[in-house]
Amino acid sequence: MSSSQSSLPYSVNNKGERIVPATRRADGTWRPERRVKDGYVPQEEQPLYQSRGAITRMGGSACPGFVEEAKKEAPKSKSAKKNERRKQKKEQSVKENPQPESGPTTTSPIQTATEEMDGLSLEGSKPNASLSKPNEGSDLTAEEKRARTLKKKIRQAEALLKRQQDGEEMTEEQKEKIKKLPEWRGEVTSLQNGASSSQTPANTDNGGKATMSTDQKRLRALKKKVQQCDALLKMQESGKTLEESQLEKLENMADWQEEIKQLEAS
Repeated sequence: MSSSQSSLPYSVNNKGERIVPATRRADGTWRPERRVKDGYVPQEEQPLYQSRGAITRMGGSACPGFVEEAKKEAPKSKSAKKNERRKQKKEQSVKENPQPESGPTTTSPIQTATEEMDGLSLEGSKPNASLSKPNEGSDLTAEEKRARTLKKKIRQAEALLKRQQDGEEMTEEQKEKIKKLPEWRGEVTSLQNGASSSQTPANTDNGGKATMSTDQKRLRALKKKVQQCDALLKMQESGKTLEESQLEKLENMADWQEEIKQLEAS
């Protein structure tokens, strides 16, 4: 139904029914009258839908029995009150001491540096570890430094040997380190024995320097060779093939042990 038709007044016929009277078209023909059903409201005459929020904003009641209470101001926290008092005090101080309009004030470099120094805190600062700790190893002798280096090399060689036993393929450099393992072990042992023997009283010459006799030097060298042979025996027992020079050392091991007994007995 058009807006022109819906704006026409309804009429009631003899039966008491509402009807839309007949109207004339532009071409001269007539539209027949139409009966309006009971309770029918045209779309143009239906009230617009309004949500509950819109009704509440317009002042209407949100729901039956609802009475809107007056809004209560939420209590302020302690920090909010403190900030408000600080703001009021600042505004009051500005009113009492207004700043001149001559331009922004500049602070001297000395004043700026002083303020920065005042803001610094020594709390939590730690002294430099490199300055507080003495230089480790500075009081070590040459033999102790050499022993420490050899022990490090021995640990690396032992790790390589374990990897080789597990089936990992080694490079030529790694194989060379593994070959030197018995030699390094013997040198470490001799250095440790030499350090322990140096603590015992030794003969001194006229200059006060400690000297060793020929027998003592020979005894130390023989012990070093025997220790190397012990390491070679362990390698041979583990299934590793030894070189000819290493096998010759094992053959001389018994003679060296006998010579050691004679030197220690004398």
